[in-house]
Amino acid sequence: SAYLCVKTKWHEIDLSCIVLCRLTIDNPLSPRMASLLTTISKYVLHRIQAAVCHVDFDDGFNFESSITGTNGGRGTIILELTSLSIVAAAVVSYCAFGARGDHSKRPKKLNNVLLDEQMESNESSSSKVSTAQHKRQLSQRRRKENFLREAGDDYGYRNSELGFIDNWRPRELPNLLQPNCSFGSVPCEREVYLDYAGAALPHRQQLQEIMQGNLQNILANPHSTGPAAARTSLAVEQVKKQLLDLWHGHPGKLAALGKGHALANGHGEYDVEDFHPGYEVFFTSGTTQALQIVAENFPWQSASTADEGASSTLVYPMNSHTSVIGMRGPALAKGAAFECWNMAEIENAIQGDQFVERITRKRNQTLSDNQNSIFPNLLVFPAECNFSGEKVSVESLVAQLHKSDRAAHGDRKTWWTMVDLAKAACTSPLHLRRLDMDFACVSFYKIFGEPTGLGCLLVKRSALPILSGPGALTTEVSPKASCLPPVPSYFGGGSVDVVLPRQDYVVRRGAMDSESSSTPLTHGTIHFRGIVALEAGLKLINRMGGMGTIERHVRGLSLELVRRLEGLVHSNGTKAIEVYGPRSPEAGPIVAFNVLRSDGSYVGYNEVAKLASLNRNPIQLRMGCFCNPGACQIALNKSDNEIVYNYATVGHVCGDDNDIVDGKPTGAIRVSIGKDSIWEDVDSLLLFLDQAFVDSDAGAVEREDAWDGVPRQVILTELFVYPIKSCRAQRVARWPLERETLRPMLDREFALVDAFGTAMRLQRYPRMAFISPEINLERRTMTVSAPGQEPLIILLDECPGVKGVAYGEGIVKVCGNRCGGVLWGDPAVSKWFSDYLGVQCWLARHSAQSSAYQAPTSIPGARDESVASRGNKRDSSIAFANEQPLLLISEHAVEVLNGILSQQGQQSVSSRHFRPNLVVRFAGSHMPYRPDQQHAEDGWTSLRVLDDAQNQKMEFEVVGQCARCSMVDVDPSSGTQGQALRALAGYRRSNGQITFGIFLKHTDNDGLSSSALWLEEGAVLLCE
Repeated sequence: SAYLCVKTKWHEIDLSCIVLCRLTIDNPLSPRMASLLTTISKYVLHRIQAAVCHVDFDDGFNFESSITGTNGGRGTIILELTSLSIVAAAVVSYCAFGARGDHSKRPKKLNNVLLDEQMESNESSSSKVSTAQHKRQLSQRRRKENFLREAGDDYGYRNSELGFIDNWRPRELPNLLQPNCSFGSVPCEREVYLDYAGAALPHRQQLQEIMQGNLQNILANPHSTGPAAARTSLAVEQVKKQLLDLWHGHPGKLAALGKGHALANGHGEYDVEDFHPGYEVFFTSGTTQALQIVAENFPWQSASTADEGASSTLVYPMNSHTSVIGMRGPALAKGAAFECWNMAEIENAIQGDQFVERITRKRNQTLSDNQNSIFPNLLVFPAECNFSGEKVSVESLVAQLHKSDRAAHGDRKTWWTMVDLAKAACTSPLHLRRLDMDFACVSFYKIFGEPTGLGCLLVKRSALPILSGPGALTTEVSPKASCLPPVPSYFGGGSVDVVLPRQDYVVRRGAMDSESSSTPLTHGTIHFRGIVALEAGLKLINRMGGMGTIERHVRGLSLELVRRLEGLVHSNGTKAIEVYGPRSPEAGPIVAFNVLRSDGSYVGYNEVAKLASLNRNPIQLRMGCFCNPGACQIALNKSDNEIVYNYATVGHVCGDDNDIVDGKPTGAIRVSIGKDSIWEDVDSLLLFLDQAFVDSDAGAVEREDAWDGVPRQVILTELFVYPIKSCRAQRVARWPLERETLRPMLDREFALVDAFGTAMRLQRYPRMAFISPEINLERRTMTVSAPGQEPLIILLDECPGVKGVAYGEGIVKVCGNRCGGVLWGDPAVSKWFSDYLGVQCWLARHSAQSSAYQAPTSIPGARDESVASRGNKRDSSIAFANEQPLLLISEHAVEVLNGILSQQGQQSVSSRHFRPNLVVRFAGSHMPYRPDQQHAEDGWTSLRVLDDAQNQKMEFEVVGQCARCSMVDVDPSSGTQGQALRALAGYRRSNGQITFGIFLKHTDNDGLSSSALWLEEGAVLLCE
């Protein structure tokens, strides 16, 4: 994979041209190949009058050379090579365009030369790729050419200092899918990142600049005194200035005169913006903390304190982030009320000059009878919805609300505005003085990717008194202090001028200066290293051409995505994608959608996420409601009762696996495009959706593993029990079954749990693969061993006089389900497991009688009694197993999978990868298997085991197929990752799940004798 980058820099008359041609080497070069490439490179450079000045084989084959063009300009060529075609591309590119021609168009031409060279190379090696694959490559290239033709210079930052995105993204973000990658015959396994609304990605150069800055500059706590502390304070103030430069947040040129709206009206040459007071920047941990600060410091008034029974009101739209909705907590605690309207309803009411009047009447107040009943209210809304990308005209909305407020109350302001800029600031230019809201909030990791855990609260200087006006909490020490408003309940280091430990007296910093803008809203030491690191991100934005250039880039990709999503249809003409929200050209670069089958039913978003992660280029998406429950509720057309019903019946909560309830989706799939997205990201997603979910034929394709319905006899070849969930299996030749459930005794009886009570799983903690528990039924002990650890012996029964066997009970969460458990073993047991795994954990034993677990009998807040009375209790008979007490697979199915893995060049798997209890094979069958033996278990409904010695039978009912997750990719012997799930997805996907194996449970076993029930390897089972 390769990229070609050209930068042109004009230095007065002379032209300095830098040509960069790079190719990544995955494997070390042999000495012979290195020598060959050196010889060829010298020849290439000689042909363009260049001399090799540097050769380096550490990270691949690199060389640099000075070049001289015929126009007298000088420059440098840097090459990293693994393919002669790329050498040729560099030579042709330079000879054709390097010394003459239109230099302003050189990047575009050079990029086309690279594409041509790659395609010619592909055509010459057609024997290595199939004709179908070659056609797909040609089709993809044509699609990109059409997109580039329509997008023009709006896509890719062609005219920026950084240059065309195809040239620098492989260098700056090397782990992402590379431009033009799939044009070649060699597959690339880099990731497709489409979750920029969740977090941006930092560039390599950005991270290097941050690291270099930390190495060169000593930064001290800004609360300290000295050169390092002064350096920190200066750097923080410089970053504040750069942020206000970026967002146009400095005071207007006539701000010192004040009363901007009044003065501007009388002087036509001045604009209101010229009198704007500007904004103050308060650094926070992110947008959420900024919203919390406003909610906790806003002077809410309750009905008991306000005149005429009035109270403050918090208003927010349905499509607000959860962090905005959470502001109602502090508001309600202080006696205020809240209103939640649709965004369109808020816009129409404000533009129709009815908003203030409607809220006032609803709060039982009058505007004319008593002007003293003035109380503060707050409207909070997002500039861009993080669910659908819907944007709001912030400037006109805020201006009209303030106009209505002035008309109703004169200069006595009653309405303040706060705008959530967390999403809008990522890809849109902001002009704070024009937007003119009182408060705003931003998270920097969504813009720059680094640092995380840092954001800011922006407060208009004229609005500072409403949050941090003069205040002191005093006793009789200061007679003047009684007339000052109280300060918030908490204050911290760096936020006070004076405080007395023995008396309730404190004066906040800047409290005695009503004109001061330095009053702190945050407490303690700021994240000063993170703040200083923002400078590297700000430089990056400037090199990309600014936020306006970024907005044009992402808009083109977003429109391409929506257009092609809406074009995905099944063979019967039904749409395959349901897109949510308004899709105007002005919408943000976010698209929320769900996938539909040809019969109109929904595909669960978890199935989409699972298959996306298994794609040849793994795709990162966001699933669920994206912390925006209201927008999700509107998009899915769900009532409040339906939301509560889903929680009551299946326990659906935000972020779980319950993606379909009663045939309806509980969330959606979100694609968010960012400043570093390329066309190939969008194209890869669309190809994945088309191949994975769009039906090309009217009829469903039947698998070749059909069951002919004739009973078969199978032999039990392997029998496993798993004493500790997700740890190594114990293979047994003979094992007892529980009489009531026919579950293997002590199977999944134990689990390791973390500090949150969640059962730990192998795919997250691979070292669990080396923990080997072995049960001795005669001694009633479990011996646990692991590399480098002394064997641990655990008693299976509580013994009188032995302390610390069972010493606590609680709730254990298994794959989202809740079940009872007790902590087992003394603290030394916990230490043994914690030391080996490197995380604090405890051993828990299943307990159906645990008093800590009570199934819910009512749902708080449910208005419908039929909903409130529902509960969801886990079947206690399966212990800590995920779904059912027994799991069976066939050797034949494993062999089929290994054949596919072999064709794909992947390592084979064993039956242990699937963590079964029972492994069977057809009696008397020999290789090769007949078609009816491949996954024949899919057609079974029951299994019977005849115990001739006891003249009794055990019968199992097949209750369904086992849906697989990434657990099957973990090698149980080494903990390493494989590709089994991806291979299974190609032929074992059905009804939204990737299946392998079947679940069994007991049927009516009243006819069994009272003696112990045993199952042993070699037993014959009759399958029907």
